[in-house]
Amino acid sequence: MPEIPKSRNPEIPSSTRARPRLLPLGVLMGCYRFLASSALATVTIALVAVVLAWATWIESRYGTPAVQFGVYQSTWFAVLLAILGANVLAAAAIRFPWRHKQIGFLIVHAGILVLLVGCWISREDSIDARLVLFEGESESRALDDRQQFVLSVQAIDSIGRDSSSKDPVAGPKSQTSGVTAWPAPTIVEIPFESGPFNWGDYTALGWFPWRLAHRDRGILYDRDGIRLEVLDYCSDSRRVAESEPTRNSDSDKPTGNSPPGRRVVPIPFDKDRTFRQQRARVRLTVDGNQREFWLADPFAGEPDERFGGAHGKDRVVMLRLERPTVDLGFQVRLRDFECQYDPGTSRASHYESRVDFLTADKQARALEKDVPIAPNRPARFTDPASGRTFRLFQTSFDGPFVPEQLPERNVGPGEARRDRIYRSDLIVAYDPGRQWKYAGCLMILAGILVMYTMKAYFFRRRHKGVS
Repeated sequence: MPEIPKSRNPEIPSSTRARPRLLPLGVLMGCYRFLASSALATVTIALVAVVLAWATWIESRYGTPAVQFGVYQSTWFAVLLAILGANVLAAAAIRFPWRHKQIGFLIVHAGILVLLVGCWISREDSIDARLVLFEGESESRALDDRQQFVLSVQAIDSIGRDSSSKDPVAGPKSQTSGVTAWPAPTIVEIPFESGPFNWGDYTALGWFPWRLAHRDRGILYDRDGIRLEVLDYCSDSRRVAESEPTRNSDSDKPTGNSPPGRRVVPIPFDKDRTFRQQRARVRLTVDGNQREFWLADPFAGEPDERFGGAHGKDRVVMLRLERPTVDLGFQVRLRDFECQYDPGTSRASHYESRVDFLTADKQARALEKDVPIAPNRPARFTDPASGRTFRLFQTSFDGPFVPEQLPERNVGPGEARRDRIYRSDLIVAYDPGRQWKYAGCLMILAGILVMYTMKAYFFRRRHKGVS
């Protein structure tokens, strides 16, 4: 019986290189060996390194939201990391049964897999929300960084509707109170991924990575006679007079809810600009009746741009653009805001928020008091109810305002009157994959240390007579 040749690579058992008799099994083993090959590892690691370097440049030029949209949250980057994970797993599995000197090698590969799992958990379950508080206010819900359209479908009773009313959504009057009485509307939430730039600017940004990132364009919803189309989007914009000269753009065209003699014009991108007036140009069709208008973010734009709608046969559909809220599970109360200015100027040299963490029930109980949050000094808080650890970052502020400017400010009981009031903008971040990523990095370092230690032990020169 002829002797089976051994594998050229002593780390890989020769049995894995034996040619199988069945063609499907041969194809499967060929794919398995390719996944475990050093050539694939070299190409994949080189691509990841190039992409990460490119992402660092993107973040420095366009900011964190842009790099999250174009790279880290994109599908193609997730596929690239999945290929790297499959290569690492196959490279370790193909060497089974493992030997004593491969311990460091296995720890490094296990650490890479743990790191990738942490990245996947962070991508799926992390929270990055905005919390806006005036002094004295408390809030348990933060605004998510994403956007969504909200459709409100209201049925109309054609018998009870007053046809002489000029209000298109005027409803039937109650015989007892005289107040408009409608049944509860049907609410439909439609996620909207817009991207961080004006849509008219993507042609000047180059091909990679923006063309590979997903944006929700065109028809987003088409069901039961209701169709929603997104025609244009401005990450920052302003209203100008019709006579003001601007570059030609679809955004310049007046729409149904445009004030007379005014139009929307995109503002060039500026990553350092904190307040942006975001607007989406949409077309809403209800039972054949079509309307086109601009919708603005609730924190931007003009009042007539925060809602839009169209009539159907026996219903009215209202549409708004908003940010979903995230229930934190606890309350954050802005106890005080401190701001110091450079002498003789209006530029802030230092500012920080001092907050209290409270339970979310009606009889709020203090969990932590007087916690400082500064731009370079975030605060950490672990919710005892859920065990989740949040980090709060100070991003910006606004003010001061006088109390008469804020009639709807939600203050707590016993709040003393203030002569001037600041508004603080905080970022609330929760990353459940953080510990996984830390553990993966430590395992990689430990595996490298073990490999060098064992190499020095096994391959060091030994004197004669020394065992």
